[in-house]
Amino acid sequence: MDPNLFTLNEVAAFLRLSEEQIMNLVGTKRIPFVVLEGKHLFPKDKVEKWIENNIPTDLDEGATPENLLTVPLTNFIPREGILFTLGKKPKEAILAHLVTLAQRFGCISDPEGFLDALKEREQMVSTAMDGGVAFLHTRRRVPKSILRPFVLVGVSHDGLEWGAPDGKPTHVLVLMGLRHDTLHLKILSQLARMTRAGLVKKLLEAGDEEKAIKVLNTLEKKCPRT
Repeated sequence: MDPNLFTLNEVAAFLRLSEEQIMNLVGTKRIPFVVLEGKHLFPKDKVEKWIENNIPTDLDEGATPENLLTVPLTNFIPREGILFTLGKKPKEAILAHLVTLAQRFGCISDPEGFLDALKEREQMVSTAMDGGVAFLHTRRRVPKSILRPFVLVGVSHDGLEWGAPDGKPTHVLVLMGLRHDTLHLKILSQLARMTRAGLVKKLLEAGDEEKAIKVLNTLEKKCPRT
C-alpha cells in the first residue's frame, strides 16, 4: 500500500469518524479521495490540508451545543494541564500518564477504557503529523467516558518517537477528549492551522504553563475557529 495514502479504515481513525461518516463525505465529494482497484483511498497531504479548511458541520448524532463551539481553546485545558516534563519516555508510558492526569482533573470516568482506546487508535495509524506535533484521540467517540470536554498539552524538548510521517521527533502532544464530532474536528482544524503558524516552536520556547497559555491565546486569535 502506498504510504502516502490512507485506507478507509485509517482515514476514519485519523479523523475520529466512522467509516460510514467518511463514505457519506465521499458520496457528496466533501473529502479528497481517489479510487484504485475499486478501493477508496485518501491522499494524506490533501486530507491534512482539508482538515484546515473544510470541516463539515453535520456529523453529530445530535447537535453540538452552540456555546461549546465558541469556547476559547485554553478554557478546555485544566489548570496544570500543560506539561513540560514528558522527557523521552515510551509512548505507552506517556499515554498512561496523560490519562491519569485526565482522571485526576475530573475529565474522564473510565481511565482504563479510555487508555485502551487511545492505544488502539495509535496502533491503527499514528496521530503524529509533520511539524513535530501529534493530536491524540480515541478511535471512536467515547462520550460516556468523558465527564467534561478537555484538552491536555505535553511538551518534550528532547523529542519523542511518535511515528511522524516525516520521520522526525514529535515535540508537542495534544490530547483531545471533546465528545462531539463537530467540536473535535473544528478544534483539530484550528490546531493544524496553529501548527503552521509556529505552535511547536513557540511552546518549546515558553517553558512554563503561564507562558504557554499566552502562546495559545495569541495563536488562537491568529487562527480563529471556523
